[in-house]
Amino acid sequence: MATTEHQTPVDKASVDATVQEINLGPRKLEDMLSEAWRIYKKHYLKLWAIAAISGVLNVLFIVVMYGAGFLIALLSEGDKIIAVLPYIIAGGAFAIAVFIAVNLWVQCALMYFIAVQYHATDIGFSDSYAYAWSKLGTAFVTSILVSLAVGGLTLTIIGIPLAIYIGVNWCFALPYVVIKGTGITEALSKSYALVKGNWWRVLGINLMFAVIMFGINSVAGVIPILGWLISTIVGTPVVILGLVLLYFDLRVRKQEYTLDDLTEELNIESRF
Repeated sequence: MATTEHQTPVDKASVDATVQEINLGPRKLEDMLSEAWRIYKKHYLKLWAIAAISGVLNVLFIVVMYGAGFLIALLSEGDKIIAVLPYIIAGGAFAIAVFIAVNLWVQCALMYFIAVQYHATDIGFSDSYAYAWSKLGTAFVTSILVSLAVGGLTLTIIGIPLAIYIGVNWCFALPYVVIKGTGITEALSKSYALVKGNWWRVLGINLMFAVIMFGINSVAGVIPILGWLISTIVGTPVVILGLVLLYFDLRVRKQEYTLDDLTEELNIESRF
């Protein structure tokens, strides 16, 4: 007696959802917000774990700065301030350098973690930080150059519009360093080329994600000290998500960027 094999019908909605999950772009603003929420909701614990180092550091930095201010006020009542002032200045400079470097390390780790979500590779805290460490030197110098250029121009009222213009044009320098693995000058030039023709869109979408983070900071900020920790842990991944998704979106639109390109740039197949 012949038997008939019954095949389970394919759920088209499920297939469409799977395809959407691995799609790098292009996306409209609402699609980008939806994709950011999808990744955040699915991996919020890992995102928070990565951002936690930055949150703890920010709290410690505030405590150290308050302590330094109290110490200076205490010593200024006598002649002791002259003897210890060089040490206070050196310690403050060191603390600021560590603060910048660690926060940048966190941003790079978040960028890598988000990028890898478009593969079936399961990574966590240590993998993200290990990869980010390999890019930290180039990322640090790149960030300092951008900060000096933008910060220097903001010292004068006339230079503020130019500072905003340059800041937007170079906003993808870090993703190029972390994800594509470019050098400093190449990252700056490629970021400028990527933004070209999309300046207002890049500004608007980055502002949108910044507003979301500002909302998180405002709610968490009502809690003294601890609110700063919460807002950093919860809010930092939001801004990085927006930046990385916009980076993918523009590369797909302008360079026909694919998942194969991403795999090759991150060297995922040989890394895991």
